[in-house]
Amino acid sequence: MLGVGKFIKLKIAVLGYGIAHDLFGEDSPIGQSITIGSTKMTVVGVMEEKGMVADAGYDGRIYIPLTVMYQKFNPMRIGRERVRTIYIKAESKEAMDSVINQVTAVLVERHDVDPAAPDFTIQTQQDIISTQEATTEAFRNLLAWVAGVSLVVGGIGIMNIMLVSVTERTREIGLSQALGARPRDVLLQFLIEAVILSLVGGLVGVVGCPAAGRASPRRSVPPARPGVKAAAPAAPAGR
Repeated sequence: MLGVGKFIKLKIAVLGYGIAHDLFGEDSPIGQSITIGSTKMTVVGVMEEKGMVADAGYDGRIYIPLTVMYQKFNPMRIGRERVRTIYIKAESKEAMDSVINQVTAVLVERHDVDPAAPDFTIQTQQDIISTQEATTEAFRNLLAWVAGVSLVVGGIGIMNIMLVSVTERTREIGLSQALGARPRDVLLQFLIEAVILSLVGGLVGVVGCPAAGRASPRRSVPPARPGVKAAAPAAPAGR
């Protein structure tokens, strides 16, 4: 039973940047009312513009108190009054370790689990960035191997083309030698042709790849901010 104060059951909402602009245009939505289902709520804030992050559109979201959501909406649609992920923002990067320790202690106590084998995970944005960097590095190495194999295959292809060219142009080679061309002159001629063929192929790749990159869709990545994400396997909301 609550001794002092009162539970937060205010019907308030914070709008994403995009939905606030769609509903109110250039007018300030602060203090305005919106209706979600049959529930009338008061707008108390607007999120900063984020755009698309991965496959999620944050600008089209509406944030409401958890207690109001469980009371006014169907909990079955969101997992029977269970909280799977909690986002926590630290005051600064220096306070990250302290925040992580406090969150760990609270979750261990409320979940009544062994600290050495918790049933939840805590992940910082730096961990996410490190994972992305490791994935990018692995992908970069894969591309390097693919490029190396492509160079070998391309070299073999050019070699075969020039071999066929030499075989089919024996009369031209004989005529050149009859006119005074030395063997190294003939060799130089075919080397120049092979270099030109390689340069033309490389130029097509250099010009074509950026054009293909500009044509592909881009996704925005949020800037790194001091924060902690604690994820637990469907912990009840009341715990």
